[in-house]
Amino acid sequence: MKHRAFSVFLILTVALMFTGQQLKAQKVKIETTNLEILNNKLLIDYQFVKSKSTHHYSVWVEITKSTGEKINANALSGDIGDNITGGENKQIVWDYNKDGIILNDEINVEVFANITVLGPGMGKAMLLSAVLPGLGLTAIDKGKPYWLMGVAAYGLLGGSIYLNNQAVQQYNDYLNESEDAMLSQDLLSRAQGSDQLSKTLGYSALGVWLGSMVWTVLRAKSDSKATMGFNKKQKLLFYGGIDPYTKTKGFTLKYRF
Repeated sequence: MKHRAFSVFLILTVALMFTGQQLKAQKVKIETTNLEILNNKLLIDYQFVKSKSTHHYSVWVEITKSTGEKINANALSGDIGDNITGGENKQIVWDYNKDGIILNDEINVEVFANITVLGPGMGKAMLLSAVLPGLGLTAIDKGKPYWLMGVAAYGLLGGSIYLNNQAVQQYNDYLNESEDAMLSQDLLSRAQGSDQLSKTLGYSALGVWLGSMVWTVLRAKSDSKATMGFNKKQKLLFYGGIDPYTKTKGFTLKYRF
């Protein structure tokens, strides 16, 4: 009737939930806000839609000709690659001269990203809910009193431990009572009742704990799903030319949405 098995089960369950949470890459909606040629470089301004600064992304760009042929754009810098934080005012710079590309035809520019780290810390939210059920939800939902689940869980666990100790004491009294048969039977009945109630409270505490962990995971994931989606192509038209008077090269840039 000891509580050791319950405690070990609770610890193992929480540990399994932590080790089992592998963050999967999710496609993210991105909007290109501006495209500009400056100093023989293509500036691609973009922003994440409904993201948070605590989100982190893996970002890449795809540039194709009007025929669909992919352009090998390698000379890229700026907000591209791994560990890009969410938010607005992002920019990718393509030095097409370094890649030996001449922009004299229609091209398509697309910016893509996968979310790699969910905001405000999936791991942190789970850790908080593991320590105090509901605390991770409170962190996600900015102060809402989900932590009261923790008060209930610890109350149930405390009651379970207390009743378990009572059951052990009553059972020992039953074993030591050899003179009064009625009293002996009463002590056994009390011990069994306390033990049963102890288990009920213990499993209820476990239910609150696990329910809080599952809810925290689902809530954190639903928070990130707002960023999922596909970005649309934005077409550019580049016309190469030369000024016959100044002998300088230039581009005429048009957007097609």
